[in-house]
Amino acid sequence: MILRVAERLFSERSIDAVSTREILKESGVNPAAIHYHFGSKPNLVEALLEARMSHLTERQDHWLRAVESAEAPEASEVIACFTRPITEIAHEPNGEFTVRFLAEAANHPGFMESYLAKSAAVFDRKLAAVSRITPGLTQDQRVAWTRFASTLAFRILGSRIYTSESGRHLPEIPKLEDQVAWFLRAAIPGGEA
Repeated sequence: MILRVAERLFSERSIDAVSTREILKESGVNPAAIHYHFGSKPNLVEALLEARMSHLTERQDHWLRAVESAEAPEASEVIACFTRPITEIAHEPNGEFTVRFLAEAANHPGFMESYLAKSAAVFDRKLAAVSRITPGLTQDQRVAWTRFASTLAFRILGSRIYTSESGRHLPEIPKLEDQVAWFLRAAIPGGEA
């Protein structure tokens, strides 16, 4: 209960703007619960990040396995590894809160390193997939493209600018996913826009 309420509040207002007192009040739990279970607000954020990254990694693994097993993957299949897991999670109950929380944590100075460490193995797999569709790029360019694609997908699909404040699904999410995919295809040398 505490994690769900914290995730919603963090995604609506930001990690820094939410106090543990607010989380406890909305959770309706004992005032000592956060300290007892997590020790501190940063530990609470880390626990939430661990749980949500685990779910995201499962979704990414599904799409990456399809690309890794393909003899010659299409650019659209590789791009789906960046966009589909986020969109799938966004369409789950309370999923937009999860996506917005992960986007927030990935760009938060206090949690960015933890996010990157938790996503390093998936990043390497995405980079390998990108390498299969970008033979004309140098390794540094592929790394930059992979970072850009990951950031763009999260910032657009997980941004408070593009999603409802109530966490309800908006019809724009599939359209936004198509726009992100189009932009990423256009960013591949020789790719079709």
